[in-house]
Amino acid sequence: MKGNNTAKRAGWVLILIGALVVIFSKWIVFPGMVWLVGLETVAGKNNIAYMPDGTYHFINPKPATHWVLSVILIGVLVWLVGCWMLLTRKPARAPGG
Repeated sequence: MKGNNTAKRAGWVLILIGALVVIFSKWIVFPGMVWLVGLETVAGKNNIAYMPDGTYHFINPKPATHWVLSVILIGVLVWLVGCWMLLTRKPARAPGG
């Protein structure tokens, strides 16, 4: 019965983590992934225009959109694993049964 509760808790935690990743995917990629792998990797070196004041603009945001969508996909997969853990767990046995 204790293992059953652990699987249930783990399922709920994964559902929560997956939902948060999906909701906050934009903030995970910008600045999270940019800090981790670099702006040129996320958006593509040819797709960024640097301004004299130090700011930048995306000329073609398509590569950055791919990163955001990939983070959303990971969040959905984590959420689905959590749902699978909740739905496939064995029901607890009655005491003495």
